[in-house]
Amino acid sequence: SIDECYIDVTAFSCGLVERGQEIAYGLQQHLRSEQSMRVSVGVSFNRLLAKLASAQAKKDPEVIGRVKVVTHEACHDFLCSLPASKLPGLGQKGAELERLRSLRPEEERRGAMVAISNLQRFSPAQLRELLTLKSDSLAQQVWD
Repeated sequence: SIDECYIDVTAFSCGLVERGQEIAYGLQQHLRSEQSMRVSVGVSFNRLLAKLASAQAKKDPEVIGRVKVVTHEACHDFLCSLPASKLPGLGQKGAELERLRSLRPEEERRGAMVAISNLQRFSPAQLRELLTLKSDSLAQQVWD
């Protein structure tokens, strides 16, 4: 079984997210008709956002055709809607994320999750220290 895959279609899409969306729908249609497989697809301008969009498409019945697209314009709102624990490698960092929550201004702390966008307040080096990460690579994903 295939759990997930990553296909970089930059060369075929000319860097246009809309073209990536067309490719995603074509891939879905092909897999459905040839293999009887239903797949969820995330499309965006970088791999991390595409992965997060794909995960969102799997569980969101509102996503038409199970393709979730995150454009440059929609990126900030999309990241604000997701808890930081959805970032690969941060799911087991609950205590560290709670510590980050406590560093936010008082008015932003009450009942609020630590959204991915909240992490952008910190440099990769600060996140590495605060989240006890072994390298800056995960922290760097927040800005790439």
